Amino acid sequence: MASFEIDETMVDVPVAGGSFKAFRAIPRGGGAQPGVIVVHDFHGLNDHIKDVARRFAREGYVGLGVDLFSRQGDQPDPSDAQALFRRMQKLSDEEAVEDLVAAEHYLHSLPHVGARRVGAAGFSVGGTYSFLLGCQDEMIRAVADFYGAVIYPTTSPFRPLSPIEKADNLLCPLLGIFGAEDPVIPVEQVHEFEERLRDLGKDFEIHVYPGCAHAFFNDTRETHRPEAARDAWAKTIRFFAKHLRG
Repeated sequence: MASFEIDETMVDVPVAGGSFKAFRAIPRGGGAQPGVIVVHDFHGLNDHIKDVARRFAREGYVGLGVDLFSRQGDQPDPSDAQALFRRMQKLSDEEAVEDLVAAEHYLHSLPHVGARRVGAAGFSVGGTYSFLLGCQDEMIRAVADFYGAVIYPTTSPFRPLSPIEKADNLLCPLLGIFGAEDPVIPVEQVHEFEERLRDLGKDFEIHVYPGCAHAFFNDTRETHRPEAARDAWAKTIRFFAKHLRG
């Protein structure tokens, strides 16, 4: 079992018109390694996302936990769900993917990654963004989507097409992790998404965990389910080992 020592720091990722913040975790002494972009939910770059980036680094990946909200400047009270939701609504799918492409370019610019492969792992809305990144950026070699929306309740200029409508554009293997009791992402939609990917002949695997609701992987939330989270993490590490190292 991998257990690299790590170096961690906050960094600025350059993007057109400025930069955004990110948390970088690098395994020590392993030479050039694949990179994984870690994409937050509507809470933003918090301790949980930083911890996930560290976990990837301990497994021998360069983990980059992005802060897609940092360019907005405002930092709502983490306990104010409505304010957090309003902040998320200000970020369009297009802008989020543009920033994630910049994160991919940043990782490839590091000597710690260089020409090694880069993937993305996202949670909730971050899972959606990771999937959309995999539909646009051919340099992303694998994507893990933890309970990201597959069908939007409503569309808007900021979210003009549901992810399921973009599935034909998927450019890389996909790992989907969902909860069977998720009120945010109904399991019926997950099955419809799975059928769509199968019909398109995409390289994917989807796992639905019984008795699990939204954010079951997050060990800071009441919905956390340790056994399912451990299994989902093991599947994620195997998935990235196959597609980023294989």
